[in-house]
Amino acid sequence: ESWKQLARWQNEKNIATIAYTSLGGSRFHRSESGNVDWPQVVTDLATNHGATEAQILLKWALQRGIAVIPGSGSEKHIKENLQIPKIHMGESELLRVENAEPPMEWWDAKRGPQKYTDEEAHLPWTKRKNG
Repeated sequence: ESWKQLARWQNEKNIATIAYTSLGGSRFHRSESGNVDWPQVVTDLATNHGATEAQILLKWALQRGIAVIPGSGSEKHIKENLQIPKIHMGESELLRVENAEPPMEWWDAKRGPQKYTDEEAHLPWTKRKNG
């Protein structure tokens, strides 16, 4: 996959790879309860490690040499982020995360990359409608 090739090349050149909005911000599809609908493999790994899904995904990135910048609006999540170094996933677990298929509805088009129509995406910023 292209991201793996890029990350490997950057690592060889001592160029840091940094994940932008490491957990996707508000773009992921949420269930009626307001929770993110994580892929089952991520939920299973979280259960096995006594961790949250967010911790598993952040740890996956860190173990792959990708710097993360997790935002947090709560003290609880900040404390969870500080526990990430204690988690260690084996290579087979890392590959399970990489090979997981996100649910088709995971990206919420109203908030994510499909927020604008093709026509709107090519308009000057001043003419775009606020969303």
